[in-house]
Amino acid sequence: MAFDLWHQIIRAVLDGHPDEVDLSYHDALKQPAVSRYGATTPALLKWFAGFNRDRAYADQVKPFNFLNAFHARVQFELREAEQWAKPKRGRPRKQLDVRPIASFNRNIREAAKNAFDRETGTSISANGLKTYTEALAQYHLRPEAKFLHSDFSDRGRTERRHIVATQILHIGKEANRWEEQYFLGEDEGQKSSMVLQTARPE
Repeated sequence: MAFDLWHQIIRAVLDGHPDEVDLSYHDALKQPAVSRYGATTPALLKWFAGFNRDRAYADQVKPFNFLNAFHARVQFELREAEQWAKPKRGRPRKQLDVRPIASFNRNIREAAKNAFDRETGTSISANGLKTYTEALAQYHLRPEAKFLHSDFSDRGRTERRHIVATQILHIGKEANRWEEQYFLGEDEGQKSSMVLQTARPE
């Protein structure tokens, strides 16, 4: 799938429309975009603190459970968040983010039918979930810090940056905790370490 995606990206560039990549080449791209979520650390399990709060232990998300994590469509997210955030009385609360999750199922379409918001437990229809096509629509335009001339709006040839090492960090297999950062956001400690090693042009 990754090879096919890059083939389409390169083809769009060669055909003169680099911003318009044809993502209709495979039916699988019409399915809801999903990633496997594992409650493998206390921080990742805490993601479900609100969901677990008023549920019996048998119905809670437990340590090392695996689930399917989805992405809400923007229009759906704004509409549903506004609806869920509206209190019965008093001032309206700030809009909530919609965070779709479902019990693990290798059949993505079946899993999507049982999606719910991990904060409220409210069901989310499959129509409210982003497809792979929507999730990958601007993948080829993402900035790349390792190269010059590779910002969101840049076009043409990129160039390698000259790297100046300013610090040595001993890292292990899960040092960057990419899974936690994907679901919980960037770690400020990691971010500050990264700043010390920022690449710069020659």
